[in-house]
Amino acid sequence: MTSSRALRLLWFFGMALCLVAGCSVSPSEETARRFVDVYYLQIDLEEAQGVTEGLAREKIEGEIRLKTGQTIAADTRKPKMSYKKAGHQMDGEGEVYFFELRIQPKDFPEIQRKLRIVVRKGEKSWKVTQFSEG
Repeated sequence: MTSSRALRLLWFFGMALCLVAGCSVSPSEETARRFVDVYYLQIDLEEAQGVTEGLAREKIEGEIRLKTGQTIAADTRKPKMSYKKAGHQMDGEGEVYFFELRIQPKDFPEIQRKLRIVVRKGEKSWKVTQFSEG
């Protein structure tokens, strides 16, 4: 099983467990968390592209173009990463979620980033329309 598929299954079972345990997550928050999972943790630009539109999609398409033809060495290690929700606010046309991302590279000090994820309701589902980190 590929690691991408395993991570998707893990995400699915985590969300299912959360629903069974009664900790419901709104569809907008689920979209924001899905984006953080695939973009930051899995580093899967193509998968992240599927939950975006507008400026967020343009940003990811640009990153995909930049990496075209680039290869990552097989021995390159992904750092350990985790995140937690740090806030939420309503936006006139959607919702904004704030997350704290922790990156723990091997042999380097921990890096912390604050993420801002804007989601809007599209025709069929919620989509990430903007994202930034600081």
